[in-house]
Amino acid sequence: MAITVLVEYRVEDDKRDVFLGLVPELKQELEAWGGKRFRAYEGADQAGLFVEEFSVEDMEQYRKIKTIRQTGDSPFWNRFNECVSGGSAKVHMWAFREITAKE
Repeated sequence: MAITVLVEYRVEDDKRDVFLGLVPELKQELEAWGGKRFRAYEGADQAGLFVEEFSVEDMEQYRKIKTIRQTGDSPFWNRFNECVSGGSAKVHMWAFREITAKE
């Protein structure tokens, strides 16, 4: 069963334009690691608060992506984390499995 991943962080006001320019590359990075159906949102009532949503096949993929996001040292992730208030330590990730309601 697929895992839905939510990622939340705040972007510095003066880095917003740089961040928005990185979103297409963010999507490509996640797809390269197995992320699917990527979407990004900005808080309608909290400017600068961003949430990503994507899915992965299993918890192993989730853990790999989480490790890359928290410790990855690459030109892309370095640029990305420079936009986040507090850097990679303030990128919060959660994994969810869908539940079905009992009738």
